[in-house]
Formats: sequence, structure tokens, C-alpha cells
Amino acid sequence: MDKYDPAKKVWLVVDEWGTWYDPAPGSNPGFLVQQNSVRDAVVAGLNLNIFAHHADRVKMAAIAQMVNVRPAMLLTDGPRMVKTPTYWVFDLYKPWQDATVLPIDVQSPWYHKDDVAIPAISASAVRDTAG
Repeated sequence: MDKYDPAKKVWLVVDEWGTWYDPAPGSNPGFLVQQNSVRDAVVAGLNLNIFAHHADRVKMAAIAQMVNVRPAMLLTDGPRMVKTPTYWVFDLYKPWQDATVLPIDVQSPWYHKDDVAIPAISASAVRDTAG
């Protein structure tokens, strides 16, 4: 985007991000039910760090369905409700909404697979309005 909009006048909105797996066995495939795990929490943290690193472009990001559908933050069954690992990641990041992103330099090993390489550690740093 920087090539065609170096002044960064155009913002990016990332909609319905998150993990998507096959529906849970025995569930109606149309309901898109999947069990949430720590793996989903790690993916949520990675995505939130990516959005923070690109806050100059990403002005809004919405996780895919929030309740009872992949990658839900809340699972309900009648009157019962459970907060998933993804919920707790959002809870950890919540105080930093609208914060100022700070530059960081993380030294980390890298994972390589074919022509893709990703760092083993994902991190972001921010400063809230109180400093």
C-alpha cells in the first residue's frame, strides 16, 4: 500500500480474522462450531501484535464471530457460558486500546518452512495516555 499511497491516506480494515478449522465432530457444519484452545489464543496474540505494528494503516480489525462460532471468545449452552483462551488474550490487550505504539527490537530465532520465515517471538510495546 505504501507504494501507491505513501502519505497513508487510505486505511486498512481487517475483517473476520482468526482461526478456522473443520466443524466440531457431530455438530451441524452450517453452525461453524469449533473448540477453542491455547493455539487460538496464540494466533489471536500474534494478530493483535501485527495490527499494533501496522497501526498507521490498520484502523479497525474485527475478529470473526465472537460467540459460539469460530473463533469464538465466548461459548454458550443455554444459561451456561465459558470464556475461551482467545477471550483472555483480548482481556490482556484491552488496556492498550488507542495507545501509542513504541518501536522495539526483538532478537529472536526464526522458524523456516519452504519459502516462509517467521520469528519465534512476537512482541509489541505501547504507551497509554497516562504515559
